Amino acid sequence: MSAPDSSFEMDSLDSKTTPPASNDTIITKDSEDTNQLKQTPTSTLRSYVWSASDEDSSLTVGIKYTTEISRIQKTINDVILSLKNAPTGGKVEVDCLKETGLDTNVFATIFTTKPTIDINNFSSISAAIPAVILDDTWEVDRRMQIQVTLTDTNFAATGLKVEFT
Repeated sequence: MSAPDSSFEMDSLDSKTTPPASNDTIITKDSEDTNQLKQTPTSTLRSYVWSASDEDSSLTVGIKYTTEISRIQKTINDVILSLKNAPTGGKVEVDCLKETGLDTNVFATIFTTKPTIDINNFSSISAAIPAVILDDTWEVDRRMQIQVTLTDTNFAATGLKVEFT
């Protein structure tokens, strides 16, 4: 399938890529048949995953893992955390901070209840207290930061990934 002029390959995204218009499409692989390419409207992208730490170092608190700009407008339906190694001495809690205005360098949480990974678990999917998203719109050119707000006191938790769906 050939892409229209307003499309681009998903793998070609980098910091120099111009954000697509709201009616643009990108070329993605079909989840049912990985050999088939399909056009996907940018407004319906299913997920965006960040590697928010390296795989082997213990997590520490703070905003030091990533600041990422949005190339498309996205509605955040869920935020899922996952780890390479589960926490053994306390839960891991993460906040996602969105820039409040274009180039303001002021950030505010998108949650009323932050996502957590409970002791001996590898993801936030089964957390005792689920995350609650307050601000679900991630606008084009707005930055997002990942902040670890609580971490495992045994320093066993490593390899944090944050997925926006």
